[in-house]
Amino acid sequence: MEDSVAAVICHNGKLLLCKRKPGGHIGEKWELPGGKVEPGETLESTLSRELKEELGLDFRAGKEICHGFFEHKGNKRRLTALEAVYQGEHVSMDNAPIELTDHTTIAWAAPDQVANYDLPDSDREIINEVVEWIRSL
Repeated sequence: MEDSVAAVICHNGKLLLCKRKPGGHIGEKWELPGGKVEPGETLESTLSRELKEELGLDFRAGKEICHGFFEHKGNKRRLTALEAVYQGEHVSMDNAPIELTDHTTIAWAAPDQVANYDLPDSDREIINEVVEWIRSL
């Protein structure tokens, strides 16, 4: 089974969601940033690499929050949600210079608003546990 990671980035009690560019099977859906674990990578190193590629920012993996399972092109995948801890030179996410490469925009969603976003099935599988984790902070 192949692995993917989903980054749980919280700031001021809100969750970062990113809207995919048009095209592909999840085009224009909102998602937790992240991606596939490449050969030789750990979940933690994948999280750091993906966030640098997708947002242009430095993060390290924090706590493991939950797991979910989904199919992609007939292959079963395990999705692990990891807390993403900002490591950039700026003091906080308030002034971090986000550079989007795979997405058109971002949103900071309050836990009670997350269900209003059109998420791909992979993220829907884990989103309730992610929201409960955010509420527990």
